[in-house]
Amino acid sequence: MDWARRSDQRARAASAVVGIALLTLVLGACGDGDADGASQATWPPVLGVEAVDEALALLREGDATALIALVQPASAPCTTAAGAGGPPKCPTGVAQGTVIEYLPYFECDGWGSAEGARDRLTDDSTYPLVVARWAPPLMMTLLRNAEIAHTVVVARGGFGTPDPSSDARLLTTLAFDGAALRGIIGDCGAYSEAAFRGGALPRLEADGEVLWRAYPGAP
Repeated sequence: MDWARRSDQRARAASAVVGIALLTLVLGACGDGDADGASQATWPPVLGVEAVDEALALLREGDATALIALVQPASAPCTTAAGAGGPPKCPTGVAQGTVIEYLPYFECDGWGSAEGARDRLTDDSTYPLVVARWAPPLMMTLLRNAEIAHTVVVARGGFGTPDPSSDARLLTTLAFDGAALRGIIGDCGAYSEAAFRGGALPRLEADGEVLWRAYPGAP
């Protein structure tokens, strides 16, 4: 009986050691986060700016549909002209110059759709990079001269890049006035996360103030 009891105790101890080792590996993998840019990112605390805090909470939950629903619709005369940029395109059968309501989501090749915005923001590697305040407000001409009080720059790994395993990040800017999310601007091209970790930030205008950034330890 003593021999059997000791054997059972040794087996339990071995199982416990294996369990602790596996837990350590799992925690190490979760805490690393350098590979995908998602788990490594700390998230902003509550900033006290209702519209910004609500958008960040939805982004963290991965609810891009609800986030995009916060964007205040805009209206402008549409165009039937081909090509990127310019006014929003007229829907099929709508005449040139007709005032239409559209989502103020601009991609690098023109005004985009809610589906395009969701595709851009819905991914486990999406995280906030910089939250900035603008005083006086930033006049964002792309959003029809909206007075922007806060911006949140969001990074996403691998989207639209030739090598999804690289550290490249695509940037998207959420732009807020004093009360609401006014528009989403999708940047073109990819940026290095290594540069962000080294202290590089998306360019700010003279009156921009960084309230929070994902890599506070950077110089």
